[in-house]
Amino acid sequence: NYINNMFLVISLGLLFYIFTSKTKRKSIDIHAQLIIVTFLLGIVVNAIVVGSLANVYDRLQSRISWMLIFCMLLLLLSKKEFLKKKTASFLSKKKSD
Repeated sequence: NYINNMFLVISLGLLFYIFTSKTKRKSIDIHAQLIIVTFLLGIVVNAIVVGSLANVYDRLQSRISWMLIFCMLLLLLSKKEFLKKKTASFLSKKKSD
């Protein structure tokens, strides 16, 4: 439980930092951005619905809390592809010179 909470806090902090930084956001694929925003909206809507229909329990929100960690992993994987493309284009330019 402690490890899960630690990953949630780290993921939420990094997602907030990346989406508020304009230069970091531009380096993310638009499809990954749309998926992450959809997941985040789903988490907010789920919190509103569950909070209004039932008592607030950790177990109700913990069923989808892994989605924040998944969003961070998706973001890291999309950045990996971006860096791979940049490195390949840089190396191809270097070889042609």
